[in-house]
Amino acid sequence: MKASVAGGVKMDLAKETIKQFTDQLEEDVNVSLLAYGHIGTGGEGKYYWI
Repeated sequence: MKASVAGGVKMDLAKETIKQFTDQLEEDVNVSLLAYGHIGTGGEGKYYWI
């Protein structure tokens, strides 16, 4: 997620997208987020589901 793509850094774009989405919701709406990741440097290779 630290990699750059057209438009910016993936993590920054993801955070902004979530903020834009949640800003449209009513104040009393509950939102949860499930994130998948890996352990390591973010390079190619060893990915682990957690």
